[in-house]
Amino acid sequence: MALTIASGIDHELSTPPPSLKPLRELRYIVDRIVPKGVDLRKKGPHRYRQAPPTYFLGYFMNPMKIYDAFKRRGQQEATVEATLEKYLALIQENIGLTWGDGILKERINGEEWWLFYAVQSLRKEDIQAISEEARDGLRRAMGVADDPILIAYHHPRHYIS
Repeated sequence: MALTIASGIDHELSTPPPSLKPLRELRYIVDRIVPKGVDLRKKGPHRYRQAPPTYFLGYFMNPMKIYDAFKRRGQQEATVEATLEKYLALIQENIGLTWGDGILKERINGEEWWLFYAVQSLRKEDIQAISEEARDGLRRAMGVADDPILIAYHHPRHYIS
């Protein structure tokens, strides 16, 4: 289950401790879906506005690379889908992440990617203040060699009625 931090003040996370190792950062901007004829640079009656970014602590993973890792270790199932289901079951068992609650499916350059996240916040500082122990726990639970990434997820523009 992913943790959502509503307010850094409530959780005493207003500034990160200086001893924490800085996180690698990644910006992900979701493609805009804007009707033809609407110029977002011009102020006018179009009523579209950008939502603030959401920050995640987690990983972007390509499902085919997950399968390849299982295949290299000789742990793959009969099909790609069965192998990926096995991995998702392990993730759910270890840390409780499920589709929509810790796992999102995105398309990047026409390829499917999965976003796994353990913490979500509207404040970047909340994510930066997460302890090294918690970061290492997420890395071990995901079975990944690299530390988790701070992901700035920029939502598409939304029509405001």
